[in-house]
Amino acid sequence: MLIFLTVVIFFAAWCFNRFEFNAELASGFLGVLFGAIITGAFQYWVSSEERKSSLRMAALEKRLAVHQEAYSLWIELKFSQDRLKVAAHCQEWWDKNCLYLSQDAREAFRKAYFAAFSHQMLTEQRGPVEDIKKESKVIDAAGEAIVRGASLPPIGDEFSRI
Repeated sequence: MLIFLTVVIFFAAWCFNRFEFNAELASGFLGVLFGAIITGAFQYWVSSEERKSSLRMAALEKRLAVHQEAYSLWIELKFSQDRLKVAAHCQEWWDKNCLYLSQDAREAFRKAYFAAFSHQMLTEQRGPVEDIKKESKVIDAAGEAIVRGASLPPIGDEFSRI
């Protein structure tokens, strides 16, 4: 940008020294200069918005994929006979993917795999039925939170706002 302005200033000085000062020439020159500046600023803004949009789309795709993985792990956790093994796998997965989950899904998923540990131990030790049911409800609630976290407005609504 600095080089462009330097060239313009030298060109203007050359024009004004070579030709007699002409108000029409000066106003035309300034019009072209301001037009170029406005056009450059607009192009910069458009490219900046395009970059932001492409980053949002990439993050959206990753977020949807992670919610789908969380849902699959939740199903496995919910119906597995060996919840300790699945819960351990959930913990590993959590460490690598939790930031992509929505806040509610993140909290519910973590509570669910912790509840799976408790549920398995309570079941094996024939603990109180109320406690086992309580842990089951925590596990069940995670599925709904994960689905809500992955929900998006219909495509038609997004395009109508543009």
